[in-house]
This record gives sequence, C-alpha cells and structure tokens, in this order.
Amino acid sequence: MHHMHRLACAAGLLAALVAAPEAKASLIGDTVTLTQSEYAVTPSAAVVGDAAEFLVVLDSDPRFRVDVAAFSVTFSLALQGGLSPFASTFTLGDLDFAGAPGGIVGISTATAGSPGGFTTSFTADSLILAVNGFPWLDGSSVTVTFDVGAAPVPVPEPASLALLGAGLVGLVAARRRRPAQG
Repeated sequence: MHHMHRLACAAGLLAALVAAPEAKASLIGDTVTLTQSEYAVTPSAAVVGDAAEFLVVLDSDPRFRVDVAAFSVTFSLALQGGLSPFASTFTLGDLDFAGAPGGIVGISTATAGSPGGFTTSFTADSLILAVNGFPWLDGSSVTVTFDVGAAPVPVPEPASLALLGAGLVGLVAARRRRPAQG
C-alpha cells in the first residue's frame, strides 16, 4: 500500500510538470533604453508595449522610429523624402527578457525598402545597429529578431574533477583502514 502511494505521488508530479505551461521570454513590460550617437532620442528610456517607443529627432524633425516588441525591434525611417547618407550608431540597452534565464544568444535581421548599409552586434542585454553612411529611402526599415536563451553553464576544468576524484578515493581508503568498532 505504501509503495502504491509513492507511485501515485510520482505520477502526479510528472503530470504536473508535463502540463505546466512553458514560460516564454518577452520584453513586454520591460524598461529599455536607446542612445544614438548623432541625434536626440525621445524618450531616452521607455516601457515596451504596443506603440513606437522611441523617436530619433534632429531639429524637431523625427528621423527614425524605433519600435520594440516582445522578441524584436524595428528601426524605420520616419522622415518623408528619405535620408541622405549618414553614419551613426543606435544602442538599445537594458534588454531584460522576463521569463528567460540568460539573455540574447543570437539575432537575425530582415529589411524592407532600401535601408542602406548597416551592421548589427549584440551582448546578452543590448543591441547595436551601426548605419554605414548609405542613404535610407522612404519606407525603409530594419527589423532585428532576438534569439533568447540560457546563460552558458560553466564546465569544470579537468584538474578540478581530478582533485575531486582524488579526494573521494582518499575518503574511501580512510574509511576502509579504520578498524570496525563494535
């Protein structure tokens, strides 16, 4: 009877683990920051939601709209008539994905229109978009999608494992040498 109770508890625990919904990482509700090397950014920090979070402006004219979504960010041209060649760097920071240990482990990009030349790079909690001096035409945008994952697990080096093994062997040997107490 006691054995059946344990089996029932184990089955219930397994069912709960299988039925539990998987947590999905998201930026929704997170406060993120945007800095830009050439223009003013309004606001400098925003809570991720459904609307464009940032406008990049020069002389009161919006130049770029930056919309941060749950798993991506879109940089789109906000100025009619295109934008002449320029070089600049956008840094989107403080990207804390709720529901995911770790952070950004990879990115992919998609373009619309003619966004000119750009490069992207990332850290676990930031994205950098560097524009390389080419013009952006009307309707141009770059969307970067985040691949979020767990932080790498440190792997013990072989010397540490050898030291641990030697310690265990020593404990076993010491135990065997000790006379039995009666």
